[in-house]
Amino acid sequence: MLKKSLVFLSFIVLLIIYTYIYRLLYHSLIPWGWKSDLLDLLVIVVYLFGLIPLTAFLSEKLVKYSFNVDQPYSKRFKMIFVTVVVVIPVTLFALDIYHEYREKDLDYAINFNLENVQSLAFYEGTQFEWRTDDEEHVEELIEFLSQYRVKRMSHGEWDGDVSKERGFRFTIHTIKKPIIMTSVYEERVLDLGSGPYRVVNGPVDVDWVERFVEEHQQ
Repeated sequence: MLKKSLVFLSFIVLLIIYTYIYRLLYHSLIPWGWKSDLLDLLVIVVYLFGLIPLTAFLSEKLVKYSFNVDQPYSKRFKMIFVTVVVVIPVTLFALDIYHEYREKDLDYAINFNLENVQSLAFYEGTQFEWRTDDEEHVEELIEFLSQYRVKRMSHGEWDGDVSKERGFRFTIHTIKKPIIMTSVYEERVLDLGSGPYRVVNGPVDVDWVERFVEEHQQ
């Protein structure tokens, strides 16, 4: 009975850890532009029929190996081990999910950290419009963006047709990341690094941005 319980607990713990790693790899290695409902379905299929069975197999092997090892104070060791490996991964995973989907400031969502910014460029459509490396200009934009709150959208909710929406697009060259590309519209935001968001307290004042670019261009 103890062995079966440990197999089950090991399976839960390993599945949480592997799920967390699987999710990180998905968001880190696959460019946002490649993501689609079909790709999301493929990722789910691989998870259900690949990762979960593999986790079950490894859990059984891990517990079987543990029982074959002569471990002093085995009962106390197993209790502490189970407590630590269950509580810590579950807590980290829950905090990560909360952080990912909670409301946040727009500048925070796109990782707009002034200390890392090297230059900022604006575009009208696909045409270059204006570029600056002046820290005061960057501070102005950060202050403007920080007044808006956003929440993550699913990729399926994002409509790629933005022809009837007002907005602006900018790129940020930073020290830590080669480039951050973001499109901001009145009611939603698309950041190519972190994905789509909806603006909670919109609409975004696009007129302010147009005046901002025009004034500094002159």
